Amino acid sequence: MTSVLEAIDKNPGWKLILLATGMHLMDEFGSTIKEVDKKFKIAGVIEAEFEKDDRESMARFTAQCTAGVVETLIKYKPDVVMVLGDRGEQLAMATAAAYLNIPIVHLSGGDLTTTVDDKARHAISMLADWHLPNNKKSEERLISMGIAKEKVKNVGASGLDQIKKLDKAKKKDLIVVLQHPDEQENQAAKQIEATLEAVVSFGLRVRVIYPNADAGGRAQIRVIERFAKQYPRLVKTHKSLGNEDYLKLLQTARVLVGNSSSGIVESPTFQLGLVNVGPRQKGRLRAGNVIEADYQVESIKEGVEKVLNDKAFQGKLKKIKNPYGDGRTAERVLRFLNKTFNK
Repeated sequence: MTSVLEAIDKNPGWKLILLATGMHLMDEFGSTIKEVDKKFKIAGVIEAEFEKDDRESMARFTAQCTAGVVETLIKYKPDVVMVLGDRGEQLAMATAAAYLNIPIVHLSGGDLTTTVDDKARHAISMLADWHLPNNKKSEERLISMGIAKEKVKNVGASGLDQIKKLDKAKKKDLIVVLQHPDEQENQAAKQIEATLEAVVSFGLRVRVIYPNADAGGRAQIRVIERFAKQYPRLVKTHKSLGNEDYLKLLQTARVLVGNSSSGIVESPTFQLGLVNVGPRQKGRLRAGNVIEADYQVESIKEGVEKVLNDKAFQGKLKKIKNPYGDGRTAERVLRFLNKTFNK
């Protein structure tokens, strides 16, 4: 959201009211509220966190966040609220704003995945008044769900805007791993273990970014740290990375392994091969840089091997076009806001 937030913040016709909550407040996930605070003035903090590594905590977090958002919206009385994607805090905002009769703009709706995020994303779409999906297929899907065509506009993925600002950098012998739990959270530890066993077998440096706070995430973190101790020369871990540092890491990596939506959305712009592990992103639009793997060591190794050494696949990567846009999302969003809300 950085580029969109910057565009709003710099425009004299708008006042940005930015709220922080959830993982941003949690030390075990990097206390990333500090990173947000470097770029923007945070108007309010919603005191809600994921207390445990289970679904009950996810449900309680969403409830606590909704209560906090209600009071914050009553305090600030915004003209419009903007939410992105499918997380619990976005659902909390959309629910509260709908009951308070505040117009809702939803970015990145219409995608398909397999976890509870899928239900949250579609629920937000039904609550929202305006829809700014990030690709043509999602635009069409929203319309097929009964949303009026004039309420939907494909603006591309805002995460691509930052990539245009990066200086050029050479590829390194580096593997990046970013893998979240899926609906089988009781298998999360075994799933990340298979991934890490596969990637360390190549003897290249491995940078592992912590998963999110979904049920099973903390179990994955324990496995990640065990591998870091077992392979100190190969494996380096990160609780979180600032957006720019994360993009620079993808820019220089030779392969990305895991199941993050950012792999699907952002890696094509870097012509970076992605080994997509498991079903978490099933249904999401893909570019030709994606190799599918299941949660088996050999399957993941085959995928990494193809990215690293298959000349035909490497030639294909050089011709990849990203179906999620051209890095001009922020200007489209601001133009939409100005036109729609007469600013």
